[in-house]
Amino acid sequence: MMGRMNSWGQGYREVRRYCAGACLLLMCLGYSDAVLADWQFDKDKSRISFLTTKESFAQIKGGFHSFDGRIKGSPEDPLHTAANFIIQTSSISTGIGIRDSVLRGAAFFNVKAFPTMEFKSTKITKVDATHATVRGDLTMLGITKPLVFDVTLDKPTDTVTKAIKINATALATMNRYDWGMTTFVPAVGPEITVRVDAVLMNDGTDSEESPLR
Repeated sequence: MMGRMNSWGQGYREVRRYCAGACLLLMCLGYSDAVLADWQFDKDKSRISFLTTKESFAQIKGGFHSFDGRIKGSPEDPLHTAANFIIQTSSISTGIGIRDSVLRGAAFFNVKAFPTMEFKSTKITKVDATHATVRGDLTMLGITKPLVFDVTLDKPTDTVTKAIKINATALATMNRYDWGMTTFVPAVGPEITVRVDAVLMNDGTDSEESPLR
């Protein structure tokens, strides 16, 4: 009887050691519900816009109407977080049809050859509870260059549905020359301010472990 109890106790200790080791491994790898969270753009409420510098002969303000994007994971665990968005370049709009046609042409976005441009994050750093820095690569006109966004975050809860959403405003300044867009100088300056006003939603199944908490 004592032999069976000792055998059972030894087996129990082995199971405990195995479980503790497995839990430690999972913690080190960062596997959790937060990492698996998938937050997608609410495209009806999100906006991607741009503005040329005041130094331009003709300051241009516009945006893109067709895009998609998401955040996967939690910026509180930067090694396991990714953010990306894809823009349909033909959806550019500045409110003036003739100018939009020029911007869609070979001199600027060349939408026939390059129908999309894409941003993929490489590192997300949480500055404080409401601010983050997102570093990544922007691919435009077939050229990939780094771009850094300063992000302001808010995470309200819908009072009716109890669903959590993420409101994020991201700002970056890019030099269009770096991506080979060098036409119409000096009428249009090189520096462009890019602004992303994103509303991101998920299905709420892991709201207790939501990203950008």
